[in-house]
Amino acid sequence: VQTEGSASLGIFAASIGGGGGTGGFTTTSIPGATNQMQTVNVELGGDAGATGNAQAVSVYSMPSLSGGPETLVSTTGSYAAGIAAMSIGGGGGLVTLNDTTTNTQTGGAVSTGGLQMSGFQMAGKSAVQACGGLAATSGTGGTVLVMAQNVETTGLDAPGVVAQSIGGGGGWVRAAATGGQNYFTSANGLSGNGETTSVNVTDHVSTAGAGAYGVIAQSIGGAGLLAGDLSTVGGSYKAFTPQNRSILNLGSTGDGGTVQVDVKADASVTTSGASAAGIFAQSAGGGGGLVASDDVLYMGTAGGQGTSGPVTVNVDGSVLTTGVNAPAIMVDADSATPSTNPVAVNVTGTVNSTQSDAIVINSNATSNTVSNSGQIDSDSFAVFARRNDVQVNNSASGAITGSLQLGNGTLTNLGSWTPTLGGSNYAGSIDNQGTMVLGSGMTAGSLFVPNTLLTGKLSSTGTL
Repeated sequence: VQTEGSASLGIFAASIGGGGGTGGFTTTSIPGATNQMQTVNVELGGDAGATGNAQAVSVYSMPSLSGGPETLVSTTGSYAAGIAAMSIGGGGGLVTLNDTTTNTQTGGAVSTGGLQMSGFQMAGKSAVQACGGLAATSGTGGTVLVMAQNVETTGLDAPGVVAQSIGGGGGWVRAAATGGQNYFTSANGLSGNGETTSVNVTDHVSTAGAGAYGVIAQSIGGAGLLAGDLSTVGGSYKAFTPQNRSILNLGSTGDGGTVQVDVKADASVTTSGASAAGIFAQSAGGGGGLVASDDVLYMGTAGGQGTSGPVTVNVDGSVLTTGVNAPAIMVDADSATPSTNPVAVNVTGTVNSTQSDAIVINSNATSNTVSNSGQIDSDSFAVFARRNDVQVNNSASGAITGSLQLGNGTLTNLGSWTPTLGGSNYAGSIDNQGTMVLGSGMTAGSLFVPNTLLTGKLSSTGTL
């Protein structure tokens, strides 16, 4: 399967309960004219409450079990995902706002990206200012499964795979966004759980473009969203403005479901663009999602009622990112109250980010674990806990290169750990039974800078 052109998906599969589908429009700018950025409002759903459950969605981009040639999905163009699969209850779908400029050679139109999105809502509000409406929206998302063999994309914000299970309405809006921090503040009566979202990479998924994530897997309850121009954000991460729930404002209600991403042995996920994470795996309760807006990446819960589900990323193959601000793996598990559902990243292969952090975990779950028997490499942080504590278990065959920010979590090292030269490390404790390669420090003039700053307790029966 090959496509060329802005927003030209390779494979699109969706089940939407309560109304919705795909929509959008295109504008054309004329060279030499006084062209201004156009700002529009976006609504997913109708003026009345949308009610309906979605069904299961499965995409098998691979040979049949009886054999056959390898499959390939290839796209060229901005926002042109290789595979997009969504199951959305309560109304919603896929919206594309495309801006083009006239080609003086051919007179045709050439895509220049997306229009500006100033407001977003699910249903029922006449003046769109946020995600939410006057009429209740309900419905559960169905299970989503993507089996991806070979997927290649080239273009701005063109992810390899997008998989979404969303309850309470929502979807994917392909456009630049403003005011994203407040998209969910006026949500009123959006309810429904997200269900299991699974992505299996069996050969390779590769993207070449700023903001072009390798894999995005989401399960969100209480209304969810993927939106904005991901290429515009650097390392700035923030939370959505929490909902102010009351008798007159019911907000969002719904649990996020299980999210699992597997990169099989000998398979790979690679990205080369700036702000292009390799894998983004998210489960959020009480509404929320991932929105790039005003040079900031907003992620997590909208603060409604609900809990996040288990999130697991298994890497038996490899994940590699080479762009700036492009973590190899990002995990987001979030809800207004701590979830007992665990977060786990298991590495038996390799995870490497050459210009960013290798593994970033933003979670309020009570159990967050990274288990490594392969190799985790970064010139910055090998593991970075943005919230809460992370436990890292490095087995005898495991090798970790990079600094650690574990909150009050613990590193148990039976293998080798080489902290970033001159870096700082934060952990509640480190139990070293293997090898820690600390180096001899750095000298700048008469100033001696130690190689590693450790905040926490160190217990070592191994080699330093």
